[in-house]
Amino acid sequence: LHLINVNSVGPRTALTILSSLSPRELEQVIANGQTQVLKTIKGIGDKAAQRIVLELQGKLRPELLASSDAMVASSGTQSVDQEALAALTKLGIGKPTAEKAVARVRKGHTGELSLEALIKQALQAS
Repeated sequence: LHLINVNSVGPRTALTILSSLSPRELEQVIANGQTQVLKTIKGIGDKAAQRIVLELQGKLRPELLASSDAMVASSGTQSVDQEALAALTKLGIGKPTAEKAVARVRKGHTGELSLEALIKQALQAS
């Protein structure tokens, strides 16, 4: 409901956003101001992503905003995962399959992975 109240975001765009990100992931993206994650969603450009973050940051649950500092430390891995998911879906792999492939790669690898290495290994795993 908050999404459709944002100027330039209609019901169809809101559904597209929520089909790409879970509500919890969306809250984290907004709390951390990660417009680049929103821009990976079809139909969301730079201005729309900035508008969504700007207008919804004040409407989030207070406990989420208080914990956003703790999430910043792990957001590096999360943003790489989100970018890998976006790349895999653009290559024609379904979102659930891509998520499982990225999770398998993360489970089997304990160290840092570059975006390219993560995508390559996820393609091999799917």
